Amino acid sequence: MTWFIDRRLNGKNKSMVNRQRFYAVIKRKLNSRSPRP
Repeated sequence: MTWFIDRRLNGKNKSMVNRQRFYAVIKRKLNSRSPRP
């Protein structure tokens, strides 16, 4: 499994929900890109 480290600074308008959404989008793109054997 590939780990992504989110190094964005937590500003006033960034919440944990936004971070989880960010990870979900990347995970979806990776899964659609390279199907598992």
